[in-house]
This record gives sequence, structure tokens and C-alpha cells, in this order.
Amino acid sequence: MRQNDRSHSNDSWNFFLNDLRINSCPSNYNFLDIGCRNPVVLSNLYDIGFKNVYGIDIGENATIHWKNLPFKNNLKKYDIHDGIPFDLTFHVILMSHVLEHLFDPFLCIKLIKDKLVKKGYVYCIIPYETEENIHLNHTEECPNPHYVAFTNNEDHKNFWIENGFNVLYELSTDTQSRLLLQKI
Repeated sequence: MRQNDRSHSNDSWNFFLNDLRINSCPSNYNFLDIGCRNPVVLSNLYDIGFKNVYGIDIGENATIHWKNLPFKNNLKKYDIHDGIPFDLTFHVILMSHVLEHLFDPFLCIKLIKDKLVKKGYVYCIIPYETEENIHLNHTEECPNPHYVAFTNNEDHKNFWIENGFNVLYELSTDTQSRLLLQKI
């Protein structure tokens, strides 16, 4: 992947790199990116020496972005609602703009907790719901009984806390919330 292909995600990558203190993590850590259609963070991790990078994405065109990656065999077109298709546990699980699209986020959090090592980390970015984008996830015509709307950073933090995580670091803007969490 060319450097300029990654430029749109440099801000997220830098936040992740600094707040998880990647440079102090053992190189044998297992990383999972849920929603890795464009695996920028996984590619960066691989480039700096982490070879145990895995990802899943439900998108129809996801595999197009994966075909030339050295870790392409660790990436699967898969729906998180069906589980996590790797027979290992992870030290770090990443989710960027995924949680707000899930049919059952509570099931997914359970699956994530089951696949995280003790005191494992989750790095999650979500956009805040607005009147303009809430229809993408829940409408009167197609109600989702499990839908969770996050309209601010507190909503996002409380969701994770209530589901067994500690918030280690947070960065909130007018449009999104970024959290670094640790499994209790």
C-alpha cells in the first residue's frame, strides 16, 4: 500500500499508536480489526513488526483491498454476528465506524470479550448519531430492536463500561468519540 493511501487515517493511526503505546507491546501480540475493509491500521502494524494481524469485514468489496497484502490469508469476509472466525485470542481488537452499524451490538460485545485475553484492549471509534444519519441504522420501516444510538461521548463510554470494560483514554470531538478500553 502506498503511503498516500494511508494519509486519510493518519490521525486515527497516531491516536492508536500513542495511546496504546504500541512500541512497548510485544511483537507476538495478536491484533483483530473488525470492519477492516481498508486495513490501514493492520498494514501499519505489520510494517512495524507485528505479524499477527487479523481482520474481518462484511463488505462485498472488502477482498479487493486485501489482494496484495502479505497477511491477506488472515483477513476474512465475515459477519461479526456469526462470531469471530479465528481460533485464537487477541490482545487488541480494533473497531472504527463499526459499532453503530451492528444489528446486535450487545452480542458483538460478548463475542469480543470472549476473544480478548485477560486485560485485553479495545480501540473503538464511533461517529455521533444525528438526525441526518440515524436512518442508516434504524427506521420505522425496518426497526432494529437492538439498535444503540450514540449521540455523545458519554453514551459511548457508558455502553462499554456497562458491558465490562474500563475506559483508559478518550478523545471526543464534535462528530465522533475515540476510546481506548481494557477488558475487566
